[in-house]
Amino acid sequence: MRISKCLLLFSLFICSYFLSNAQQKDSAAVNQDSVYSVNDVDAEAEYPGGDKARRAFIEKNINALVAIENSAPSGTYTVVVICFIGIDGKIFAAVPETSHGYGMEKEVLRIIKKLPKPYSPAMKNGVPVKTKIRFPVTFYISEPAKGKF
Repeated sequence: MRISKCLLLFSLFICSYFLSNAQQKDSAAVNQDSVYSVNDVDAEAEYPGGDKARRAFIEKNINALVAIENSAPSGTYTVVVICFIGIDGKIFAAVPETSHGYGMEKEVLRIIKKLPKPYSPAMKNGVPVKTKIRFPVTFYISEPAKGKF
């Protein structure tokens, strides 16, 4: 009986050892100092309420006339900003990928800084990681109406 208790304890010890090593290997494969792209994570960073909530915030707060106020010619301009999201879900950096000018990139950066809630962080092997996402915002500038008013 005493030998079976010892064998049971020994086998439990061995199992817990291998389980803890397996978990450490999964976590070790994740470098929390690295910034992962959306293709390299198991779960992407997500804004609370999803894209719909994020778009609603942008539409409510952005100065859509900034390009017109800065004399942008008619056209469609898609401003793309790369946002870096930390393991806490907060945006720790944002860099414009486009350079249309006319104050559009500056305006999108201003709005990104005002997002009221952090994202849920991206996950890799069950561990929160830093990630980067592309953040597109489109401005439409139409030709002013001609004629007398």
